Amino acid sequence: MPASPALRLLALLGALLLAACPKSSELGEGSGEGECSNGVDDDGDGRVDCRDEGCFGSAECEGVDAGPLDAGRLDGGRLDAGPGRPDVGLPPPDSGGPCEPAPERCNGADDDCDGFFDEEPELLCAPGEICVGGACECEEGSFCGGECVDTSSDPAHCGGCGLACPEGDGCVDGRCCGLRTERLDLLFVVDDSRSMVEEQRALTAALPRLVRALASGDADGDGGLDFPPVESLHVGVVTPNMGTGGVPVPTCSEPALGDDGILQTAGSTAAGCRSSYPSVLTFEPGAGGDPDAFARDVGCLATQGTNGCGFEQQLDAALKAVTPSSSPIRFVSGTTGHADGANAGFLREDALLGIVMVTDEDDCSAADPDLFNPRSTEYTGDLNLRCFQYPEALHPLARYADLVAGRDPDRVFFSLITGIPPEIEPAPGTPIDYAGILAHPDMQARIDPAEPIRLAPSCRDAAGMALAYPPVRLVQAARQLETTGATATLTSSCQDDFGGFVDGVLERLSEGVVSSCAP
Repeated sequence: MPASPALRLLALLGALLLAACPKSSELGEGSGEGECSNGVDDDGDGRVDCRDEGCFGSAECEGVDAGPLDAGRLDGGRLDAGPGRPDVGLPPPDSGGPCEPAPERCNGADDDCDGFFDEEPELLCAPGEICVGGACECEEGSFCGGECVDTSSDPAHCGGCGLACPEGDGCVDGRCCGLRTERLDLLFVVDDSRSMVEEQRALTAALPRLVRALASGDADGDGGLDFPPVESLHVGVVTPNMGTGGVPVPTCSEPALGDDGILQTAGSTAAGCRSSYPSVLTFEPGAGGDPDAFARDVGCLATQGTNGCGFEQQLDAALKAVTPSSSPIRFVSGTTGHADGANAGFLREDALLGIVMVTDEDDCSAADPDLFNPRSTEYTGDLNLRCFQYPEALHPLARYADLVAGRDPDRVFFSLITGIPPEIEPAPGTPIDYAGILAHPDMQARIDPAEPIRLAPSCRDAAGMALAYPPVRLVQAARQLETTGATATLTSSCQDDFGGFVDGVLERLSEGVVSSCAP
């Protein structure tokens, strides 16, 4: 029976519709038989189809040469890193050549060849700007007076455009703060044993930058105020030579009390210094003093030479220097502290206290001076290993919580320049991973198999001139002081640049500015 006119009309319309429909490959699906692997660009997207979604990795494309990576696609003038990476560049044509990674910039291109462009836009531009559409623009609310400003820290626009702080105040986290000018008492404990030439030299080289920053309040040298300039600076120097309980020992010329935690006055004439200095060096930036000249004086006192006692008692030296005689704490032979005696005038009640230890060996503050006796029947073996082999003869670390006794712990900082491996030196201003540092393989105190009369070094400098030994007790003491509320910084002594120490001190002073802001 012949089809009716209506059915013939429907069939004709269906054929016309089928003819008008694009093939699947023209839609970019790459699902047509043979269209993934025919080596041409069926869908006109600038790529042969074996690079297309739906074709890439399919059985049909296995073994097919699909041409150059990212053919026909431009990524900042470079090709994508590999097939399957997101294409984030511009339309064809491609410039060709391999992708050569470069630091990411705010330019709308994939500079680092990772398949993404302008990552972390808030970090690619200047403060107060953000990367938008390949160009740096002011963040919302930070376009003031025709320029981008950081309204969280700009005293002229504190918290918003035109919101100026009173003269002399700073801006922290978008609020005006009355900045407190500080006094700072800085005690250096400088190891003067035979191996300390390089470390004393590096400390002296770091001092001018430290003093200039303290005098100006400019921590990073950009001309801006990072914290109020220090109103008054006291500096004193002691050595870790606390004697050997009266027992004559090689390298310890004063076996009774050593230098006894008393502030030093002798200068290094061999380094072109005067023969003597005041026990307390004082610098007041507002009085017109020369910071570089003051730094030279501090360097002359800090260059204590290398003829000191080989039994370093850094913690007890610092404690005796800052402990008043009225304290119940007792030292060797029942002696008392020097803060109100030989060292009177160094500490001030209203000042920040900074204690800086520069040493290449661990602390050996002895509770029992018989530890140093070569003829001791209780402590035997090589003298070089006594402090390591008999930890029970040393003062417990709890004793050194008294470094902050009678003071606000928040106004005390403890800086160690010592033998931690440089690769685990904490960045200034970041929390210290004490557990990780103490667990590091090179921080494990053990006898050196190559030289059984000493411990294995924890680090060496690049030139192999300076080496140090695991400062386990010193790092543990820093951790304990932080639990009291004090701040600690750690810097490796196995390097010729002690810039990390300077950064840590300045970071601590900057934090003091934040804490002085009224709520």
